[in-house]
Amino acid sequence: MKIILASASPRRRELLGIIVPQFSCTKPDFDESSVKISDARQKALTLSREKCKAVLKDYKGQNVVIISSDTVVDLDGKILEKPADREEAFRMIKSLSDNVHRVHTAVSVYKNGIIYTFADTTEVYVDSISDDVIAAYVETDEPYDKAGGY
Repeated sequence: MKIILASASPRRRELLGIIVPQFSCTKPDFDESSVKISDARQKALTLSREKCKAVLKDYKGQNVVIISSDTVVDLDGKILEKPADREEAFRMIKSLSDNVHRVHTAVSVYKNGIIYTFADTTEVYVDSISDDVIAAYVETDEPYDKAGGY
């Protein structure tokens, strides 16, 4: 049985590689901005499921397992997407500094004609971060491909 990771994320590839020795990766052809859901947990669940369905279209009728995932960061009910630029990244990290937020991670697994989707929520406290440290961080490539900027 072929296992397919519906993701282009290097981190997700690394994590799956810890438990599955052989799998392939396919980036889902899905516009995430089309999902207009304000509830962070529900958005993570929906995005994960839709990514799985997008990849499934290419493997209809084949004996495959498809795994997809999405993470949504929630600060006081506001979803923090991937920052678009340095200013937005700085504001995001600054808002997380010395604060508690929630990280919702959803996973979808397709097998034998059924998509199973589940999510977990983690509360995260970020210690106080100085403006100088935030400024140095946003000058790296790190914040721009991650929800919440980290």
